Amino acid sequence: MIIDFKNLTPNVVANMRNGEGSVKLVKYADDVNTIVRITISKGSSIGWHIHEADQEIIYVISGKGVCIEDDKEYELVQGQANYCKKGKNHSIRNINDEDLELQTN
Repeated sequence: MIIDFKNLTPNVVANMRNGEGSVKLVKYADDVNTIVRITISKGSSIGWHIHEADQEIIYVISGKGVCIEDDKEYELVQGQANYCKKGKNHSIRNINDEDLELQTN
């Protein structure tokens, strides 16, 4: 199965999880998986939140950002992934002039 995110309808979320600015989400979901393409624009962020019931892997497609996880700050660049384990907290912020493109499942 091929999922073409260019053909799915984006959803713009202001202040996602009490973050700054807006984040564009393009989402595919079925009864087993959810895959989300995330675009964080300059100066925007996904706010601090906990993964109580699940874990999350976020792969950096392009751009540059910062992930704060359990009070530690990490730089995120293309080709890296942030793995937030169940029960952990994190937030992600775009620190560059270009969009921060991410994908999660």
